[in-house]
Amino acid sequence: KMKISVDELLSPGIELDPQHFSVTQFALNVSRKASGVSKLHTKLSEDYWPRYHWTNITNAVHMPTWQSPAIPTATDDPKRLWHAHLEEKRQLAQFCQAHTGYTFDPNYFVITWARRIAGYKQLDALFADIERLTKIVTNRDWPVQLLITGKAHQGDQHGKKLLKEIIAYMQTNLSGHALYLPNYNIAIAQPLVKGSDLWLNTPQKGKEASGTSGMKAIANGVLQATVSDGWAAEVDWTDLGWVLDSSTLSESIYDQLETEILPMYFKRAEDGVPYEWVARMQRSIELSANFAAKRMFQEYTDNLYTS
Repeated sequence: KMKISVDELLSPGIELDPQHFSVTQFALNVSRKASGVSKLHTKLSEDYWPRYHWTNITNAVHMPTWQSPAIPTATDDPKRLWHAHLEEKRQLAQFCQAHTGYTFDPNYFVITWARRIAGYKQLDALFADIERLTKIVTNRDWPVQLLITGKAHQGDQHGKKLLKEIIAYMQTNLSGHALYLPNYNIAIAQPLVKGSDLWLNTPQKGKEASGTSGMKAIANGVLQATVSDGWAAEVDWTDLGWVLDSSTLSESIYDQLETEILPMYFKRAEDGVPYEWVARMQRSIELSANFAAKRMFQEYTDNLYTS
């Protein structure tokens, strides 16, 4: 109907090899503008494809879907916020029981790693020194519960092997302090981003285009320990969360837990509230407004669609 050949239709996606069609190249060549999904991603894209007109619009999340209704009304009061968070933890423990048949003590410090199990996401960094990790999570004074969830692609043999190794650790060294939640989906993600204490993000730097799970977590006051990549590279995490050293990732995770994160979380006032920790929760919730879908859609309108 358009009176063009298939070769002509496909030509914007072909550069040197006529047998190789690139969807990315095609999209760039038939579009007036191109957009990246975080400032770092946009910069990398500009460096890789410099002849195109790039605009940055950092990803965001739909707050009514991901933020607990109890959180916004409690944010101004540290004690109320803390008890709202504890209720989310109790609900998360109940969800784990229903989903896996196992639960955890809500008094434990809950660390969650939840995303696709792919090599560049570096889940293996958390388990690199299993003896040291075991010592950290089983400390009677600062007990830890690990929650791991995610799916490996059916063709990813390394990811599937890694998952089997981690589940074996959960049944031995980490028994009573680690759970794997199978069949990761939105229904599993929602209680995790509301009821965890720490959200762990461990990608190889430069390979996480944006990431959104951490945005969902901070909206509920769940603090971040993250590599400075994707959206996380746009945040000054001072007195807010913890930046992990991507060059010594495993060591950085263990050190931060032992020297800063766990001591701060378990430092309680006479009323049982960890006020220094809750102050970071409050700042995290405030920060989440910068990563709300309302801001993102406005930027698409102003910077991409109508300009």
